[in-house]
Amino acid sequence: AAERGYGSVTAEGLDRNEYPFPSGFVGVFALDFLNRSPLTRNGSGYLNTQRAFGDATSRTRVGQGFQIQQQALVSYIAVFMGKVEAPTDNLTCVVETNSSGIPSGTAVTNGTSATVAGTVLQTRMRYVVFTFDPPMLLLENTVYHWTLRRSGAADATNYYIVGEDDGNNYSYGAASTRDATTWSAVSGSDFLFAVSPRTDWITYAKANWAYRPASADQL
Repeated sequence: AAERGYGSVTAEGLDRNEYPFPSGFVGVFALDFLNRSPLTRNGSGYLNTQRAFGDATSRTRVGQGFQIQQQALVSYIAVFMGKVEAPTDNLTCVVETNSSGIPSGTAVTNGTSATVAGTVLQTRMRYVVFTFDPPMLLLENTVYHWTLRRSGAADATNYYIVGEDDGNNYSYGAASTRDATTWSAVSGSDFLFAVSPRTDWITYAKANWAYRPASADQL
């Protein structure tokens, strides 16, 4: 089956998915996807710039404020991101409460994701899914912040990038960055992401699918 958690979402909604494959495969057996829509998102159709983090002590973490419109158990946060060169450490997403428009430093209950290895990211940005198991209970109309951090030290050669929308199209929170100690809001910008509820992965299979790589990176 194709890998879970990657795709392209336009501002209008989901219109295509891109699934990275190991080289040498010539067929698709099935695709796994979440069977419920995101609770809130800022889709990759708004992508117009990118922001590095983990490359310097002035950019050790990034975060994004968000709200959901109904109380829910949240299991997945997908961030549109990639890597530069070849970082080998791990990434963690932590959901924190709000403090005057920036992350408070206090994680919500069950708000720390499973780690994602930097080696599985690609230099071409795609959605990377962070899983929260058990899920976290988030309240409606309450500002939270998802934050990303790397386990390794800042590295000016091997680091991460997050897709950014500097048109201020997301109305329920704002981007922020952190140096070694302090968070700062990024005025007028939002990162690209989707917050999804606890749900099942379901399999979509079609007989006689034909897969052919469209480019050297096996898309």
